[in-house]
Formats: sequence, structure tokens, C-alpha cells
Amino acid sequence: MSKIEIIMYHYVRSKNYSKYKKLNYLDFKSFKKQLDYLEDNYNVLDPSILTQKKTNIPKKSCILTFDDGYKDHIDFVFPELKKRGIKGIFFPTGITTLENKILDTNLVQHILSVNKNKYLLIKEVETLCMENGLSKIDFYKKYMKYSVNPKKKSTKPTNRYDDQNTIFLKRILQFGLEKSLREKIVKILFKKYIKIPINKFSKNFYLNKDDINKLLDNEMMIGSHTFNHVWLGYLSKQEQFKEIKQSIEFLNYFKVSTNNWVMCYPFGSYNSNTINVLKKLNCSSAVTTKSKIADLNAKKIFELPRKDTNDYKDLY
Repeated sequence: MSKIEIIMYHYVRSKNYSKYKKLNYLDFKSFKKQLDYLEDNYNVLDPSILTQKKTNIPKKSCILTFDDGYKDHIDFVFPELKKRGIKGIFFPTGITTLENKILDTNLVQHILSVNKNKYLLIKEVETLCMENGLSKIDFYKKYMKYSVNPKKKSTKPTNRYDDQNTIFLKRILQFGLEKSLREKIVKILFKKYIKIPINKFSKNFYLNKDDINKLLDNEMMIGSHTFNHVWLGYLSKQEQFKEIKQSIEFLNYFKVSTNNWVMCYPFGSYNSNTINVLKKLNCSSAVTTKSKIADLNAKKIFELPRKDTNDYKDLY
């Protein structure tokens, strides 16, 4: 057997942990119930199996992965894994750990969480774009481009969790606008809707250096999630090489082996250039956001799919 379920987690927290109740997160009680279910029905394996060339995996096996390096992972996830003797692999980013920068994607998530009417938010983004030099026609072109599912070429893009307007807002605010304009608009919206200074908001939001060392000291794995949490598939090969090389330096900072390491693509974004760069830089495997059961002996070792935690919520 070479098939395995690689399970993807992001926020894992208790209801009293944050005042942002509408944010999409896995409640800690549900996380523990899910671990109970996985321990009863699966072989929960050491994630180092992702660095092995060929392997024989027991039937019904899984590994646990945790993206983005949230403080949740040291406050809630790590103690529970340690108590159960389970190992996981964590994918923090260098810019949040070493430079205490908050990711635009997290600002956008919080803005979206408190705006029920996404259409009105789109109109607000449109107004801000035009106030800052983007024409109405150009904004409309971007709407037509980014509200369409690029794979299905549909005017009603489907996402397992987001509607069409939410998909567009995420795309336009994460990469669809020129960087300086995008950052300016996100900051304006964040100030209006979240009403807390970004530097105060970012404090204790991500894992710090001591947290990561604690994970490593307790035999958890750390993999690469790039340094700046970027959409690799939108960068040139040279830009991708620079970004991934910087993330390797981040791993070196924590004395994580970079002769046999694991990549996790931010936003699930990559292309053939990405894979070529990973091969040159001694990456052993890479995980995506595609929802399937992975095959570690398959040729596409740099395109391993993962199941989302939500795929298991009806099973326990």
C-alpha cells in the first residue's frame, strides 16, 4: 500500500480564544473528537514518511499537517498531539516568524468574516479602486477574470466553501490588484471593520522562534510554506527560485535538514517551474490543496493532494 490521507488544518482554537467568532476555524473540542476518530479508525503516522522515497503504508493511514504557523498550533494543537503521542508537520512562514509581519490573507479573512453582504463589499472595493486611479472598465475586467473558475471556465465558479463573490474578493485582494493598491485597500477596510491597529492585531497571532524550537524539540516536523506566503504560480521561475531559496534559509535558521524537506504551497498555487525548482533544491515532496487521497509512490510526488479537516466533520 502507498496511499495515505494527508489531512490539512489551519485555525484550531476554542470559542473563547478570539473575539472574531465568525472566522472559519475548527473548534478545539471538535479537533479532539476528530483525533479520537482518527486514532480509532486510522494509523496516524509520523509525517517524516513524506521524506521517504518508497514506502509500504498500512491500510487506512493518515498524517496531520498544519498550515500558516498560527499561535493556535502551539496553544491548542501541540499539547494535544503531545498528550496522545501523535506527530504532525507544521508549515510556518519566515516573514511572520522572523519579522512579525501579518499576512494580507489573514487581514482579508477577518474583513470577510464580519461582512455578511459580499456584494456590498465588492462595491466598496470598486469605489476604493477608482478613488486610487483604477478605471471602472479595468475593475469590471478584473471582475470578469477573477470571478470565473479558471479550471471550469464557468461564470459561476465553485469552491467547496466559498460563493462567487467571496472567491472574487479573495482573489482581487490577495493578488488581483497591483501590490501597493491592494495593500492600501486592505488596510483601509481592516481599519474600518476590525477597528484595531494592525500591529496590535498581529501580536501573538503567529508562532514565534521559541514556539518553533519547542515543536522541533518535541519531534514535530517543520516544512516550508515559502518565506512570504506567496502565490508561486504567479511568479516567474527566477522569482520562485529566490522565494523558495529564502524559505530554505528559514529552515536552516532552525537547523531543519534542507537535503530532504517538504514544501506546502501557499493557496495551493504552483506550476511546472515550481516543481523544477523544488527538484533542484533537494525537496523530497510537496503538498497541495487538492482534495484527494495521496499516493506516495506515484510520479506526482510534488503534487500530493490533501483532505481538509471539514471532510471528516460528519464522521465523529
